[in-house]
Amino acid sequence: MSLDIMRGLLRDFGASIGLPELEPDDDGYCCLRIGDHVTVSLQYEPEGRDLALFAKLCRIPQQFRFEAYEMMLAGNLFWAQTKGGTLAVEPSEGVVFLLMKEKLQAMDFSRFNALLEGFVEAAEDWQRRLEAVSEEIEDRRSDASGLYPASLSHRRLQ
Repeated sequence: MSLDIMRGLLRDFGASIGLPELEPDDDGYCCLRIGDHVTVSLQYEPEGRDLALFAKLCRIPQQFRFEAYEMMLAGNLFWAQTKGGTLAVEPSEGVVFLLMKEKLQAMDFSRFNALLEGFVEAAEDWQRRLEAVSEEIEDRRSDASGLYPASLSHRRLQ
């Protein structure tokens, strides 16, 4: 059974980081905080006998969404900049997630460890990138607002 494979992988991973009792709950879910900024959720999906990984990366404010979404779409192209994951957005709040799904049947500990490591690296990279695009846009806007005297910046041109 694939859930047993997941249990074994988590037990081995837990032992390697000093948490020998690490295991999923009864629904096949486990959440790991890795480093200072990434929380990885692992979920067993029985229909396909898959392991789903997902991480909430950040919230994109409305004024930065166009640039951020364009960058994310380019990053998703052939999974080249996501290490095999997929970037997605919860549209109402603009919350960005990194998602990945892998078959558990043939997964051994070294594959699991490499998968988790790559997933965390991609999550950290995209958190930095999305934060940087927000800062860059803010900088451009503040630079542009300094081009006009305050009395003209709010006037409507006719």
